[in-house]
Amino acid sequence: MNAFPQAVHAASYDYLEEVNCSTAAFLICNATIPKTGQAWEICRDEINRKAAGSIHVSPPLAAVDVVRLASAVKKATITATQARRCKNLTVPLAGSPKVIEVANSLPLSCNDLDGYFKPETDTWFVRTRAQPPRSGSKPFCSVAIERLEPEHWQLIGSLVQGC
Repeated sequence: MNAFPQAVHAASYDYLEEVNCSTAAFLICNATIPKTGQAWEICRDEINRKAAGSIHVSPPLAAVDVVRLASAVKKATITATQARRCKNLTVPLAGSPKVIEVANSLPLSCNDLDGYFKPETDTWFVRTRAQPPRSGSKPFCSVAIERLEPEHWQLIGSLVQGC
């Protein structure tokens, strides 16, 4: 098994999250100016502080599903009304509080990928000598469309505005 070249610095995203290290801090404090111990912690904290204003938090996968389903409701509404009354229908973005609220009230199906790629993941950590995370990855949850009831569709439809 070939080891990674010394010029490559590998890291697990889950591990970086566990040790409160942004990707920017990892690249600067580990790869660009190799720091260790307390110097690394000071560097990490400084870079994290500077990068704090630009952290992007993705909306939950279920919220993305809700927007997709609301868009389908929008198309159905336009078709049903033959676009006479409902010309400017809008659907909010996945990150909007209303979409997340609707997503949290729908039935979900949750999975994690930890078991699916275990041999490959273990091999990667051996090859790269990267620090593995202490905990498993977080499950990802999507809307369980097959379990939606009429009241769920009404909630989704309530997001479509302009008609």
